[in-house]
Amino acid sequence: MAEIASEQGDSVVYGLLDRRQHGDSVNFEQETTIRYDKNANTVQVTGSLVGEVEAALVEYKDKVTDQDVRYFLRKVVKMCHGVSKRPTGGIYFVPSMHSGVIESAKAFLAELASGARLYVERVVDGEQERAIVWEAVEDDIDDQLVSIMNSVERVEKRVSALKNQEARIDELRGLMKTYQDLLGREAKYEDMAAKLDAAVQTIAGKMVTMQAKDMAPVDPSAPLNPATTTKTRSGNQTAYFDAVIAILKAEDGPLLDNEIAKRVKVAYPTLEEPVNVYAHLYSRSKKGLLKLVGARKFELVVAPVAMAV
Repeated sequence: MAEIASEQGDSVVYGLLDRRQHGDSVNFEQETTIRYDKNANTVQVTGSLVGEVEAALVEYKDKVTDQDVRYFLRKVVKMCHGVSKRPTGGIYFVPSMHSGVIESAKAFLAELASGARLYVERVVDGEQERAIVWEAVEDDIDDQLVSIMNSVERVEKRVSALKNQEARIDELRGLMKTYQDLLGREAKYEDMAAKLDAAVQTIAGKMVTMQAKDMAPVDPSAPLNPATTTKTRSGNQTAYFDAVIAILKAEDGPLLDNEIAKRVKVAYPTLEEPVNVYAHLYSRSKKGLLKLVGARKFELVVAPVAMAV
């Protein structure tokens, strides 16, 4: 089983998952990694299946297979915010604003002469037709959510893999919003949004748990340097900021203030929270330890040092 582990700029990393079963317990372990550099058009393989992967690369080089055509069409449909009309695929609804892209894909397949064909039919813009399309949107999103959460369940070590699943949910939000604007299904839109929010919360919870395992514990009861500590009614601020640093280090990227607060609370439940978390973080950004990179979003900019608060 293969899945994209990360995709940044011109580099794509695929992980090959091997199925492992011990009694009634089944899990998937990534033992082989494939890194593709789009600019250099090179592939690097590491892990237990190097020989098999390299042999497959030689066999399929410069060939267009049926799987390649299906992948191309899936990418085109996704780019055009298409949704499947039936669970098995093959027939898709695509907003008319993207008809030009579909016609271009149709012409490309004809030129490729692989035997694949793309047929286009117009849909009447009636109330019944709108209801049918929205039902397809709901079914498509539900199916993709199942796939996403199955992938989340298999993740055991890589926080980046969880971030990839969060990105997939963001794409589903965009898809849903596109059709809500087109079809005007406000109430059902809210129902679907609630499902996506619940999935995000599940991913965030697992992410916090994984990050907490990798962090050195912060002991709020341990003695601290009195020269760098100020006690307030909201608790020991230096200990809290130590926890913030650990969270941001593990994240290796920016987080919203409320997300930081939530992860600190899960990872370090004995720490008292400042009266105003945003103000606490903002004051650190003014002292150069954090960077405010957006509306209420912070990241580390330098290694933490002792500071007066």
